[in-house]
Order: sequence, then structure tokens, then C-alpha cells
Amino acid sequence: MKKILLTGSKGFVASRFFEYYKDRYNFILLNRDTMDLADENSVYRLFKDETIDIVFHTAAIADTGACQANPQLAYENNVKATVNIAQGCSLKNSVLVFAGSDQVYSANTEDGPYTENTIPLPGNVYAETKFAAENEISALVERYYSLRLTWMFSMPERNVKAASGIVSNVMRALISDTSIYLNENDFRGLTYVYEVIENFEKILDIPYGCYNTGSENNLSVYDIGKVILDVLNASHRVESILLQASGNRRDLRVSNQKLKNYGILFSDSEQAVRRCISEFR
Repeated sequence: MKKILLTGSKGFVASRFFEYYKDRYNFILLNRDTMDLADENSVYRLFKDETIDIVFHTAAIADTGACQANPQLAYENNVKATVNIAQGCSLKNSVLVFAGSDQVYSANTEDGPYTENTIPLPGNVYAETKFAAENEISALVERYYSLRLTWMFSMPERNVKAASGIVSNVMRALISDTSIYLNENDFRGLTYVYEVIENFEKILDIPYGCYNTGSENNLSVYDIGKVILDVLNASHRVESILLQASGNRRDLRVSNQKLKNYGILFSDSEQAVRRCISEFR
């Protein structure tokens, strides 16, 4: 049975990933309570003492506001920690799977969807650290996958981290009979987290490199809210539940054609929303 080192093990993606695969792999679970990944010596000792086949590196400060307020802390956790993990992978020839972000395109001015050939223009500290981490990985490790993940969502579950997302937020507004603002000028992929998890083993069989990973989408965040209400048979509540926010246009849409070429498929965002709600009844 192969061994996976899973960083950020208490996080939104990693906690679900562990529950899904815990009977198929041996796991080493790391989180901020068990190891400071920015401590090079601690990470080195771990790799020196263990045989690790795969590293799924999800640990990061993902709060864009927190990164913006403390760039040094963001660098330590998102770049330096990744460098240490990459060096460990190089030491043991472990496969590194890095949880990147579509935010690397956050300052690109042309309309998406963006491909992996698009030169990323990070528009905030979080995006800058994620792009810097990608570049460090490519310089240090031969066997790696940098996954530029889109905005992921699911529903609250037992034993895994809950996170505020558009599906749960719209449902909460519907149940409590309150209103929620959604931006009609915000365009990005929304991916059901289990589609990423289900495709993980398939990704390990394709060539190494950088991949946009997640759902394609041509709907605004506001329009996705309408889809959610439609699935819940509450389309008649759109005007009372959803309020249109008209902020600056943002386009983080990605093309996942590169993954499609290898037979790795994701639902589009509308289909993903419908699947998620259906599976959770």
C-alpha cells in the first residue's frame, strides 16, 4: 500500500480527501498543530526517516485578506513551506501534487477562459505566493503536478472541515428567509470538491506539469445562485433571496482542455451544483 503525505490535513479539501482514500493508502497527516512546514530541519527529518510515495500539499494560508494584511506570514506558509516540501520530495523522489489556485490569473485583463499557456498575472499577495510556489516546485522537482484549482464547494459533513460556500450560503438565505448579495460581474469556475478528489488517481497517470483543474463556467456568480434556487424548486424566490451586486468585473474562468485531452473530465459549474445538491438530497 503506497504512502501519502497529506499536508493541511484538517483543511477543506484534505479532510475530505483523507476520508475518501483512507482505506486505499497509508497516510501521514500533517497540519499546523503537528509540524511547522516552514521549518526546513523538521521537514528534512521527516523525509529522511520516512518512505513517501506521494505528497499532496494542500497546506497554505488561503484567506486572501489575511495574506494581504501580512505578506511575510503568507510567504512563510505558502512559499517557504512549499520549498521545504519540494526539497523533501526531491530527496526521496516522491511525486508532489501541489494545490495551486486559479487566483494566479487574478490580474489578467483579457477575458477567460485561460489556458496553461496564458502568462499569469497575480493580482494579490495570496496569488503571488501561489505562483511563486509553482515556480519553485518546477525548479526543484521533476515528478510534480501543479493543479490550479478553481473555487471548490460542497455541503457540511461530519468529520471534515466546513467552509462557507455559495451553495450553503444560498441555502442558508433561503431557509432563514434573508437576502444574499451575489456579483453579476464575477465569473469563475465553481467545482464540486469530490470531482477533484475522484480524479486524483487519474491525474497521477498523466505527464507531469501544470494543469488548470476544475469546472469550466460561463455563468456569473449571481446566475449560479439562480441555478441553486432552481434545483431547490425555489426559482419563484429569486427576487427576494438574491440581490445583484455590481462590482468590478472579475474573470477567473479557466479552460481544462489540457486535462480533457487525457480523459480527465469535470462537470461544468451548473452541472456540478446540481450534482452536489442531488447527492446530499
